[in-house]
Amino acid sequence: MKRNFPIFLVAAFAASCATTSATTGSSTGSKSGATLGSAAAPGVRGALIFEDTTKARGQDDEALKRGFEAALKADPSLAEGNFNLGVIAQRNGNDAEAERQYREALKKRPKLAPASNNLAVLLINKGKNAEAKKILDAAVAADPDNGSSRGVLAEMLRRGGQNDQAIKLAKDALARDAKQLQPYKTLMQAYYDQKKYALAKLVGLRADKLGYKDPEIPHMLGLIAMAEGEGDPKMQFEKALALDPSYLPSHYGLAKVALARQDFKTAQGSLQKILQGGASAPMLVDLGVTYRGLGDLDNAEKSYDEALRLDPNMAEAIYNKGIIASLRGEPDKALADFNGYMAKRGGAAGVPVNHPVRALIAQETQVIQKREETKRISAEVKKLEAQAAAAEKVQREADLKKQQEAAKSGGAASAAPKPAEEPSTSEASPKKVASERVRQATPVTAKVRTSKAKQPAPEATKAPTRSTPDADPETAKIARPKRKKL
Repeated sequence: MKRNFPIFLVAAFAASCATTSATTGSSTGSKSGATLGSAAAPGVRGALIFEDTTKARGQDDEALKRGFEAALKADPSLAEGNFNLGVIAQRNGNDAEAERQYREALKKRPKLAPASNNLAVLLINKGKNAEAKKILDAAVAADPDNGSSRGVLAEMLRRGGQNDQAIKLAKDALARDAKQLQPYKTLMQAYYDQKKYALAKLVGLRADKLGYKDPEIPHMLGLIAMAEGEGDPKMQFEKALALDPSYLPSHYGLAKVALARQDFKTAQGSLQKILQGGASAPMLVDLGVTYRGLGDLDNAEKSYDEALRLDPNMAEAIYNKGIIASLRGEPDKALADFNGYMAKRGGAAGVPVNHPVRALIAQETQVIQKREETKRISAEVKKLEAQAAAAEKVQREADLKKQQEAAKSGGAASAAPKPAEEPSTSEASPKKVASERVRQATPVTAKVRTSKAKQPAPEATKAPTRSTPDADPETAKIARPKRKKL
């Protein structure tokens, strides 16, 4: 979660003090409590008004503002008056007025380090790092013992990704003033970014002993406990919120702890508190994960879409949209989102080999392949069924045509007169039939005929042309043997 720089405020000193030093207020970087500066030997009237204003208790910012304006009217050279008006403007969200007052204070007193620090912070938050560095370098050059400006410069380097240089400069700042808080916070965060959790924890415990009521220290200790998997991060985040109930990073930390424990109701409550103060893309992604855990896929997807609206390059939002699509049975959309996540992370080389997205890509690819194979088989079956139906239709039509033609042929044949049948030349005459019947008579006649066959048969024994039983007595005699008397 992105954090603004803290507001650096001068400590309260006696009116006769000729120098100022620096401390820090809340690290929320906006409407936090402030310790206002005291004048360094101003004019008598201006000094009296200034001290009365800084010592008064229970005054709201409007009353403080009127008091410092009166002190400046009495003594226009009072740089601390401009500085404190800048602090009041900044913690009430009027950064333009704060910047004007800080610049005015530095014109009157170039070595007023808190004014340099706060002005640099405003410029850094606007992205004007080069100008901020110029102001801080000038403050360090003007006062070699200025540890507070070194602390701000170290934090600026850390946020620019230069952790090694930031660590060196933060240690240098602490060597000049071991009780200032900002260098400790910079060291903690730099070691945390480098995953040197033991060193980060050691610095945090030292900072905690300084007695500052700053929620960022227990908050960082909570983050370290989460990273190490040791201790009780929930307790640290709750400690931070006890110091400042509006400290959003610790609300977010509680939500992360709840998500890790799959306590989605608690996570939802913490995240909704955060979103009331303004949403960020990472918060919205976590809110989406919470909704998904509660089974509310529609609100989960809306949260991811809103995260991508704020940050189109939010890879985690794309990845989680893919999970939603997969749960809904939309493999094409899921695969597109998973591949989009891989692309945002720099391709396969930018994603760890054990990242779940790789298995999810393989899973959705397999689902799509099975679906396409099923579609192909279904299309092939339909094609074969269509071909079979067409062939059956053709066959039915052919059969019907044959039946119709047969019916027509049958009708024509029955309507035409039947021609008279001519006697067949091959048909046997009655005489031949009778002769054939005699020839096929019982075989006992064969002996009789065989005994006579040795002698040539006279011409008269040849069968006459009329082959009736009466015409051939011998044949008749053979055909009808005599019965034996009983």
